[in-house]
Amino acid sequence: MPGEWKVLNEVKGTVGKVKGTVGKIENFHLRFNRYREWESRNSKSPQKITDYKFENTQFVKELSVINSNRERIIYYWNRAYPGTFRIVKGKTQWRLIVGLGVSHPAETSMKLHYIYGVPYIPGSALKGLLSHYWLKERLYPVARKILQNHANNESAKKEKPISKIYSLLETIAASWDFQKELNENIKSFSNYPSDIIPDVKIVRRLMEDKEFSTSVNTYQTIFGTQNQKGCFIFFDAYPLSGDDIKLEKDVMTPHYGQYYNAKEGSEKFPTDTQFPNPINFVTWSGTFLFVVKSICSEVKKKLLDEVKKDLIEALSNYGIGAKTAVGYGRFEDLSDFTETYISDLEMKQARKERLEEEKRKQEAEKKEQEKLNAMPEKERILYQLKKCIEEGVVKDCHNISIEVFNKLDSFAPEEKKAVARLLKSVWKKEKKWSGTKGKQKDRVKKIREILEER
Repeated sequence: MPGEWKVLNEVKGTVGKVKGTVGKIENFHLRFNRYREWESRNSKSPQKITDYKFENTQFVKELSVINSNRERIIYYWNRAYPGTFRIVKGKTQWRLIVGLGVSHPAETSMKLHYIYGVPYIPGSALKGLLSHYWLKERLYPVARKILQNHANNESAKKEKPISKIYSLLETIAASWDFQKELNENIKSFSNYPSDIIPDVKIVRRLMEDKEFSTSVNTYQTIFGTQNQKGCFIFFDAYPLSGDDIKLEKDVMTPHYGQYYNAKEGSEKFPTDTQFPNPINFVTWSGTFLFVVKSICSEVKKKLLDEVKKDLIEALSNYGIGAKTAVGYGRFEDLSDFTETYISDLEMKQARKERLEEEKRKQEAEKKEQEKLNAMPEKERILYQLKKCIEEGVVKDCHNISIEVFNKLDSFAPEEKKAVARLLKSVWKKEKKWSGTKGKQKDRVKKIREILEER
């Protein structure tokens, strides 16, 4: 039936029917990936997945939990390892789409958190973006200069040109082992395709250059290799606020589907006789926090700041996610937010800890009062008097001591001396035992008599 809602299972196909419940599903990941509307024209035609509205989707509650968790992690980690974080704040210039090619029943998808259902940028995507930026902006210019200088020599004209210079740099950066000698490293490159490594002399020429080898070493320090971990952690980037994030429908329309899908050797051409195929997808925009942390003790502040600067450049000029070549995934107003974020976080945490401490004190005082109210009067005043001596937690110890003194005669003879000793301790502590006048002098005299002191 047209407009029928069904639960979609990627493995078993369609199972069960859902009526009027889709709008009640809070998790957007579940709603977007598992509950879709199917349209069937007749029994012979295939079913088609139709779209649904999501303009009113909000992530305020989910992002509040995520941001709270992020604040807690950064706060305690920063206390243990201060100065190891760099935090960048920025907003999308236009639209962003991450995870467009992920398997999805509606052909196009988006990256959503499995638990919270919030669109986000994985830390692995940020690391991949920065790695691409480093290869393009750091290693490639140095390599090009070296190879160009060599190409001007007569001996270089006999060598085959490098058809995949980017792949060559990527291979060197990811595979070079600085613990081994130059020749040992070069031997391992003999297994790579010839269009990537046309001549081991090229590799030798590059790695013998101090500037290039230093850049490769720095690249490996940041991103790691197959044999060593990198010194930086890239956190998943989430929108800063649920009110700020905005989901929008978009469309791409391939005009030459038959040409793109044709098998090799076929005679399909990109002609205007083919039918356009509009494909809907979802984009989003918002303000994000990008968090990078160094985890190696040898990493200097200069390199941490360099990584932060390069991340800002990459997000501004390269963009992240799908369709960056046509303007998607670019960011603007990117700035170092570290000092402000950490400072606000410490103030917020200090206020939170102060409120928690006040709450604990109030609860302790309440329990203490309940305990006192349940005690007989004599037991209560003695208990308070002992706390005055031991802990000094009762505010008005002198008034309590007077209250105990006034009831001194009601105690049994064997208790009187013990109570008198308590009173003596309190008054000595308060400097009301010697050199007193008036009523206090008479009280001290009586206690001395009970204790048989002169």
